[in-house]
Amino acid sequence: MDNLTPSEICNEIAAMIKAEKGSDAEIEIIDNLAYSSIKFLGIHSLRVRCGKTNYIGLKNSYEHLWANDDSIKTERLQSDELWSRVSFNSVEELKTLYPLFLQLYDEAFSLLNVELFSCCSRYIQCSDEKVCIQPDKRLSVGCQYRKNLISGKIFYGLNKSSHMD
Repeated sequence: MDNLTPSEICNEIAAMIKAEKGSDAEIEIIDNLAYSSIKFLGIHSLRVRCGKTNYIGLKNSYEHLWANDDSIKTERLQSDELWSRVSFNSVEELKTLYPLFLQLYDEAFSLLNVELFSCCSRYIQCSDEKVCIQPDKRLSVGCQYRKNLISGKIFYGLNKSSHMD
């Protein structure tokens, strides 16, 4: 297994997420004696352990993200009912889980407790770009217009949905 430590694997996962989500993605890596863990936006989301068996621990509260994906083979342990694990033998196998890691980050992002608001002053730019451009990621979670953009409903600007007339 390329002799990577749990901490190095966590750093690889963090780098992949930051490459996709931006360098300001809130990711914390915590090294413990038995494993390393990753917090996305302050929420424990992953654990990595290397040894006889290498695995990624996934919080069962996120199970809906992988439950219907036959490519992700999880194992539940009776000794730890909060976590499932996915075994891997190489960095290449680990890379097949990157889409899941991105989903886990997005899920943690959606769980943030924020004050809701309709939209900010950037709504025309957001409409033109079809995505929320609010630079403050935590603030953008509270934007209700962002949810419309995600679902393809655009009310303003160049891309205004035709059924909105």
